[in-house]
Amino acid sequence: MRQLTSLLLLGTLGLLGGCTQSSSSLTQTLALAFEGPQGVAITPQKIAQLPYASMLAQQNSSPEALLVLAWSENNPHASSNNIPPNLKWLSANKEMVVTRAGRIIKTINLGGGNITKLSSNTIDPIILGLQKESTPKYWKYQLSWQPGYHSKYNAESHFVIQGHAQLTLPIEGTVDTLLVYETVTIPRLDSTYTNTYWLNPDNGTVLKSVQTLAPSLSTMTLTQGKAFGEQQ
Repeated sequence: MRQLTSLLLLGTLGLLGGCTQSSSSLTQTLALAFEGPQGVAITPQKIAQLPYASMLAQQNSSPEALLVLAWSENNPHASSNNIPPNLKWLSANKEMVVTRAGRIIKTINLGGGNITKLSSNTIDPIILGLQKESTPKYWKYQLSWQPGYHSKYNAESHFVIQGHAQLTLPIEGTVDTLLVYETVTIPRLDSTYTNTYWLNPDNGTVLKSVQTLAPSLSTMTLTQGKAFGEQQ
């Protein structure tokens, strides 16, 4: 995540069509969120005073950036199958991370490459709640990414619950979590990598994660700031 300048804040307005927040209020929020060097000026007090949901994002070993929730988009037939909305998190540098139930399903403008699509005919076990014994611990899906022509590669995930672990969040402080490892295999490339999730043990909400976007792409660390649904 690159350090942002005040002039770049004006450029975000072109991305806000259809957003539930007003352009003026989101611009003010972004200005508040991104003033000062990233990884230095981010404090629990700053996160708490933002009027919208937010999260900390770190690409590989770069400094943390504070992303603000710009859109919440319901999926088709979401009410009938309990699929949560796609949450679109925006930086003032026009970088975007799209998550569903805490999983990264798309990225835009990230240096080094982006997920372009993630799809499956079955429900992500993270959505079903990995804390439940009845939830499958195996999932198959298709993953597309760039650069290069990487379209609809079959992927397989195996989840292993490691047990309880303590996690410190910016606002909530130290909380108890359920630590889960996800081993992702792309058979066509003979490639394997591991994602890590810290879940709320009661409802399965992802509080923090370390996710590799795709083979040879970046690793993203996402940490809950102000949770979706708790914004003012």
